[in-house]
Amino acid sequence: MDRSETLGELATALRNFQEKQEAIQFDSKNDFLKNKYATLGALIKGSKQNLADNGLSVTQLMEDSGVRTMLIHVSGEYISAHFAIEATASKGTTHAQQVGIATTYARRYAYASILGLVTEEDKDGVYAGGAVDDVIGDAVDAAETIEELEAIWKGLNGKQQKEYKVMISGRKSQLGG
Repeated sequence: MDRSETLGELATALRNFQEKQEAIQFDSKNDFLKNKYATLGALIKGSKQNLADNGLSVTQLMEDSGVRTMLIHVSGEYISAHFAIEATASKGTTHAQQVGIATTYARRYAYASILGLVTEEDKDGVYAGGAVDDVIGDAVDAAETIEELEAIWKGLNGKQQKEYKVMISGRKSQLGG
């Protein structure tokens, strides 16, 4: 994460934003996981006025195989974070299409994360493997080296590798990999 030297005004504005922000409406459904979620468009539309009212803006830029999301205050204070993406062509899509899908996914999660917004129904443990998924997620979050992440990756089955690819890539980026 990158940040300005001071954060006082941004922190106050973000607190005010979060205090006044209404819940974002879930406008889409994931048929595979059977949960509802807010699309990137819904997040932007649902937060735009409140951001402006608090002197805040969010910008997202493509860089170094990922997305950089910046939260900027009118004072010039900012925080930013890089969300790494990795995309490979899969059945029925080109590499470029997969990059587009991964970019939208990264932008949605990064936008919500930097503002502290809820983007989907909390379904922890509802579908099969919920407890296992919690353990995997905790292990990825706790990993302190790229070697630890690689060991976690090797221990996952194919389905789990697909599910945790973005999370592991993001953590790897945080660790400097």
